[in-house]
Amino acid sequence: MPKTFLILDNPKPTNGLGPVLRCSSAFDITEVIFVGVAKCNTQGAHGANRHLQITSVATWEKAIAYVKDSSNENCIKVIGIDGIRGFQGKMIERGNNNEFSTIIDDFYSKLENLPVHSMSFDAKFPTAFIILDQRNSRNGQNDATLCEQLKMCTSIVHVQHFHPSNQLLIDTPSRLSIVLHYYNSQVGMKERHSEGFKFNVQSRQKVDSRLIEKLRNERQVRKKESEEEANAMYEEEAWGSDFFN
Repeated sequence: MPKTFLILDNPKPTNGLGPVLRCSSAFDITEVIFVGVAKCNTQGAHGANRHLQITSVATWEKAIAYVKDSSNENCIKVIGIDGIRGFQGKMIERGNNNEFSTIIDDFYSKLENLPVHSMSFDAKFPTAFIILDQRNSRNGQNDATLCEQLKMCTSIVHVQHFHPSNQLLIDTPSRLSIVLHYYNSQVGMKERHSEGFKFNVQSRQKVDSRLIEKLRNERQVRKKESEEEANAMYEEEAWGSDFFN
């Protein structure tokens, strides 16, 4: 099976990612990568986050580099899960009209954006999914982040809307689950065994205590470096600045 990654924007430790992590565990994401801080609010995960491998990096470029390094593959697919367009592909009002709007529209005009049921997922290469969000922001920071995300994508998929409303009617965990369902079905992922009305939950792997300590120390070092770098970038408002340099 190909490795599958989910790259998430995580600008602050109170960011609520519990339901998204629960979906990631259900659809057997190989690794979740936070761009930003290493901690998040896991309410709604119901313990599923403990069955996930989670890493944090400071920038979107480093997230893609990490995927390539972890997969030992230079050729990867980066698919954006669209939350910007609603019924019949209409752009949802973002609440912003700033210098990033033109860049965002330009990316959307160049990248292929298919309904998920029409997308052909390739099992030959590792795949990273990025959730493209339409959150409003007074200072345009979320639009800057969206620019960074679109810059990484090789294609985009969306979940079709059938209600004639120019609003996003499907929440993020639902969109993610629908896309991952189609992806897993195409790449041949087998369903988890169940007993009665419940799926069997994989036990957390037992590892030698010395290895656990070594991994913990390495992770703490990496976590500290990533958090310091990410916090410095947010304080300096450096997100998206490379588009104008």
